Amino acid sequence: MSYMRIKNTILLLVILIVLHPINVISASYEESLPDVNLLTSSNTLELTETQESYLSQLSQIEDFVKNNQFSDALNLLINLSNTIKNKRLFSLNTYFPNYFLDYKYIEKDDSELFNDSNYGVLFSKHYRNKRGNVLDVYVIYSDPSIKEYFRLLRNPELIEGVTNLNVVKINKQYYALEKKSDGESIYECNMLVNNKLLVNLVSDSKKEIELFNTFISKSRIDKLEKYLKINSL
Repeated sequence: MSYMRIKNTILLLVILIVLHPINVISASYEESLPDVNLLTSSNTLELTETQESYLSQLSQIEDFVKNNQFSDALNLLINLSNTIKNKRLFSLNTYFPNYFLDYKYIEKDDSELFNDSNYGVLFSKHYRNKRGNVLDVYVIYSDPSIKEYFRLLRNPELIEGVTNLNVVKINKQYYALEKKSDGESIYECNMLVNNKLLVNLVSDSKKEIELFNTFISKSRIDKLEKYLKINSL
């Protein structure tokens, strides 16, 4: 394999593993916003220390490829990918509360059920109160199913007569499809933020609409939306 072909392969891996769906350079919403203090006379942005570190590691990967050190290149690429993914998760986590009402954030490993390539789930967060009620939150981004939800919300007559399925408005701002599972006290709400972003809320609380409204009011959905708009490919 020629050097250029190997280089292109490495760059493709960077795009597939590292960049999707968040841009490699931006580590958080605040970092990614154009700061007037960083603008130069040529109207470009100076690189932050974090960004320079990422680019330095990408340069090191290229050097490894030039020297046929493919294992070293792959290992560094994987490490860089994990670092950026963790930074992405940290950033996304800041847009949702750790506490609200009597609910508290809990750690829950759902990596086998949901991941970046499964159902378009970009991020998840889970809550429980002292009575054992739960709220599971999933941020779904750039998934084909979002277009279908958008179509149904634009044409509510399509779901007329469908049992346990209703159009609701969350926090007086976002339209959503609410569904109650048959035979179970499980309420699911698919809240459409825009044509690429959907927030899925699942709870066993009988006051689910009140719960969903409060949670969204305590979240920073507008900043989440801006973050993804700036950082998505």
